[in-house]
Amino acid sequence: MARYDLEMDLSGLEAPMHLLRARKAMEAMSAGQTLHVVTTVLDCVPEFETLSRHTGGSLLGKQMVRDRLHFVLRKN
Repeated sequence: MARYDLEMDLSGLEAPMHLLRARKAMEAMSAGQTLHVVTTVLDCVPEFETLSRHTGGSLLGKQMVRDRLHFVLRKN
């Protein structure tokens, strides 16, 4: 099982709250740390790609598991 520096289950939060919380977490992280986000907002892939760039990070992965999207971001 993968290890992350921070994991956030934002399931049930509607847009844009899931992005705002993820952004706040990314801004507080140090370079090299990873964030795992789970959301039920299924049309947010482009938003998380943009979020990773705007917070000085990289989107390492995205995956649909059942009815949830999982994102892994790293702060550069």
